[in-house]
Amino acid sequence: MTAKRVYFFSGAEYVRFDHPLDGVLPLVYPRGIAGAWPGLTSPIDAAVNWGNGKVYFFSGSQYWRWDTRLDAADPFYPRPILLAWTDAASAHFGSGIDAAVNWGNGKAYLFKGAEYIRHDIASGSIDPGYPKPIAGNWGGVAGTIFERDLDAAVNWGNGKVYWFKGDQYGRLDVGTKALDPGYPRAISAGWPGVFPTGVSGAVEWPMAAVAAGGFNVPANRSGAQAVPFAGGTRFVESFEMNIDFDGAAAYPTTCAVGEYRQYVRGEFRKNGVVKTHLLADPGGGPAPAMLPIPAAGATGDNFREDGLDKAGPPRQLFFYGHRALGEAFGNDGWVPDRDTGCQYRGKDGPGSGGTTGQVVSVRLDFRGQAIDAASGGEVLDTANWSVIAGGTA
Repeated sequence: MTAKRVYFFSGAEYVRFDHPLDGVLPLVYPRGIAGAWPGLTSPIDAAVNWGNGKVYFFSGSQYWRWDTRLDAADPFYPRPILLAWTDAASAHFGSGIDAAVNWGNGKAYLFKGAEYIRHDIASGSIDPGYPKPIAGNWGGVAGTIFERDLDAAVNWGNGKVYWFKGDQYGRLDVGTKALDPGYPRAISAGWPGVFPTGVSGAVEWPMAAVAAGGFNVPANRSGAQAVPFAGGTRFVESFEMNIDFDGAAAYPTTCAVGEYRQYVRGEFRKNGVVKTHLLADPGGGPAPAMLPIPAAGATGDNFREDGLDKAGPPRQLFFYGHRALGEAFGNDGWVPDRDTGCQYRGKDGPGSGGTTGQVVSVRLDFRGQAIDAASGGEVLDTANWSVIAGGTA
């Protein structure tokens, strides 16, 4: 799959190149790095998508690890390259990196001066025999400007990788590691809206995709049920939320940034009285109340994110489908693991209970969405359904 978004950096500014637009949004970019990327120091010398929802940024002798799902730097960064990337430091890359790129095959290449190293992503170490000279190891590069001092590298996700130096760029074939004929070319001619005089760093952003037939929300609905308990009855409907994100799709697609969001509105009643039902605030603020189903023609849809705020202490926030926000709970699971798993498996069983003789009811509307968390919550698939149950306990 082709990358949806690529970020280019130059000095204290950046632009976002959008594949669907084949360019940069006019009148929006460039923007200042300081205002949009809290904590990062400019200039950005290099950046690399690690394929697990994390992006590494390098500036001088320091680096940051960026969580693309939360759109924030991980705690305790920046860190010195010398201390954390020990293999890179031993290969004389500790003082700074010119360019970096994920090759999409479990390997990442880091470039400095006239040399490069190949990093094994799974083991976190440099492959034996590196560093090597750029010239002589990348077909068609000898005798071009790309023999040394690259400015940036981008894996476009379609079998091509782009190198940038000065106001020029080159296109390489992923399979052959060779420069395509007809390059270098001017950045201004091939990348509309990107800094025409040159970039200091660039990175293709992670993206999520739902596998074919992989969005099954809601699934296995029980229908309205009356469930007796000691002294009363609970009226309830259970359902599942099952999503398979595409782990086989080509880089930069990754399951790690695919998430689920569930939204709800409606009411619980007991003996005709609407009961306040508190949810959880994703921003960590006070617990908001669930809103009623709006009247026909209303401008707002009244959906709020479905979640639970356990005031504690300690306070715990529970949400469906998040990976890094809130606490994990039994009805909210990822297979094989929460951080990078491709399968989301959720369960819910909304209902209302009362003691013998009480009249209770529940009427709720739900909205479930598969989203790309690395793209600002872009909706990949969505479903709407209702739960209606009730009676005399």
